[in-house]
Amino acid sequence: MTIASGIVPGGGEADPDAIGARYYRLYQQPDRVEEVIGDLNAFRALVAEHAPRHKDQPSTPTTTDN
Repeated sequence: MTIASGIVPGGGEADPDAIGARYYRLYQQPDRVEEVIGDLNAFRALVAEHAPRHKDQPSTPTTTDN
């Protein structure tokens, strides 16, 4: 489970109870291996914007989504 959002009570899919329900549904579906909550690309961009840069880190975030 990847949570690419702030956890907000009453916040729709980011509500703690909604996240718990999704964890449970994922547990019940052994053929399903991944679940993403929120906008993963927007979350990556936000993290890249605020993360400290290392000298060997690329200047733009890279994705390996297929």
